[in-house]
Amino acid sequence: MDITDSGHMIVTGSMDATARIWLPEQSEYVRLLAGHYFDVDVRDHTQRYNSYKEIKSRVFQCVKFHPNEAYVATGSVDKSVRLWSVGDGNLVRVFTGATSGVSAITFHESGLYIIGGGNRGTTRLIRIDWFNIYYYGS
Repeated sequence: MDITDSGHMIVTGSMDATARIWLPEQSEYVRLLAGHYFDVDVRDHTQRYNSYKEIKSRVFQCVKFHPNEAYVATGSVDKSVRLWSVGDGNLVRVFTGATSGVSAITFHESGLYIIGGGNRGTTRLIRIDWFNIYYYGS
């Protein structure tokens, strides 16, 4: 889950391969971000869990607002990072090439980079210049 710095929006990831944008004053989401093939949350999918409660206790949702609050990045077990428009919920960009599920995601404070971490200890720095994509790291 992430909350904008202004406090006006919340984004959550889900085990149904979606993310949702919420306005705190409303009880329903205002945008559904659908496009990942697997969960938009993170847990070790190679480990066996005894119960749904145990799974939930280990889930860290992989969603983050861009510093300008106009975009949301999501990471997924499907080994992709996706960038979405907050205004209309449309998919802006898909970043692929990760070697494992994306288990952590954040933006550099400049908004020019997405930093993604993988389930197997990998880290990738993605430079966004809106026309080209540059990957750094393993």
